[in-house]
Amino acid sequence: MADTQRLYNEATELYGRARALLEASPNGMSAEQSAQYDTIMEQFDGRIAEAKRLERGERAAGIIAEASQPQARLGVGGVEARSATEDRQLGLLRNWFKGAQLSAAERKDLSAGVDAQGGYLVAPAVLAQGIIKFIDDEVYLRRLATVIPMDVGTELIAPTWDTDPADADWLTEIASVTTDTSMATGLRTLRPSRLSKQVKISRTLVNQSRINIEQWVQARLAYKFGVTEEKAFMTGSGAAGVPLGVFTASAQGIPTSRDTTASATTSFTADNLLDTKHALKAAYWSRPGTRWIMHRDTIARVRKLKDGNGNYLWSPGLGPGGGITQGLPPTICDVPYLVSEYAPNTFTTGQYVAIIGDFMYYYIAETGRYELQVLAELYSATDQIGYIGRTYLDGQPVLAEAFQRLKLA
Repeated sequence: MADTQRLYNEATELYGRARALLEASPNGMSAEQSAQYDTIMEQFDGRIAEAKRLERGERAAGIIAEASQPQARLGVGGVEARSATEDRQLGLLRNWFKGAQLSAAERKDLSAGVDAQGGYLVAPAVLAQGIIKFIDDEVYLRRLATVIPMDVGTELIAPTWDTDPADADWLTEIASVTTDTSMATGLRTLRPSRLSKQVKISRTLVNQSRINIEQWVQARLAYKFGVTEEKAFMTGSGAAGVPLGVFTASAQGIPTSRDTTASATTSFTADNLLDTKHALKAAYWSRPGTRWIMHRDTIARVRKLKDGNGNYLWSPGLGPGGGITQGLPPTICDVPYLVSEYAPNTFTTGQYVAIIGDFMYYYIAETGRYELQVLAELYSATDQIGYIGRTYLDGQPVLAEAFQRLKLA
């Protein structure tokens, strides 16, 4: 925990330094200042990412440790006292692990309450560690984005350099200098909104379970919050307190001028992928935050692209010259890719199918951290305990030129 707090403190100090650079250069930063700003923000991103990793590890360690420690009830002489029911359940559990066939009544004896609502969690801890659940979907944007902690009730105002002045003029000895009016700056404003969800758990389950139900609920809610955020960061409308997604065309984020149109209405070609990449300035190609993001259905279509002889263009593991990946399995057109369940996968006219960009230029502003409120008394009439998860955040792309999307014709 101390390491996590240290990382957040360092991130706060780095953010202060970056903001001071911006405030000290109202008319734009020099090349040296811009490089310094980029370095500071990369360090900021690293501190935030490492802190988030530590937090996830601490939560996971807490859940595992709790699940592996039976809740002992001490009897005479400090010896753990187990009820006859617990002894019977432990005996059945040992037999089950040895391969014995249990009757319906014996199986029921291993549960408490309705199985589908969590009853099997009440079995001894060795069973609780084997809870069967669906696989969690990966979420990426938060770890790639620039996450800026804020105080409650504030807005994040990010200055933008929208247009450079025109090239300088070559003049004769006594010619007058011309005034350039094309240079323009702007602002991106992020206003954190509340994201919240409540669940209720049986008090019986909480009291009898061999795992820490509160930690389990917090972990699952935190994951679902991550999924909700990821969906908004991908395709959010930007209206009514919803973040603005990278796949949403908007003058406030990534406009349609940053779109490459595919050759067909329901498919794309390798040339279309190359055109999309090369519409992005070369300086972005190798930056640490630059990735392709596509749905697995899109990746499958990329994998099926063939040349005129029917050979696959994408040939992972074949060494140099392996098609559009150059023999590097994690890349497409030499840029790493991520497979997201929340990227668009509708292959019809005008739909987006891929994006490439430096996702450090996606800003996430959040006030405080995710919290879990326990409502121990509110639902006591129904013998339940309520849990409310909440956080406050907003997000949007802040530099259009750092992104390029591929859409169908």
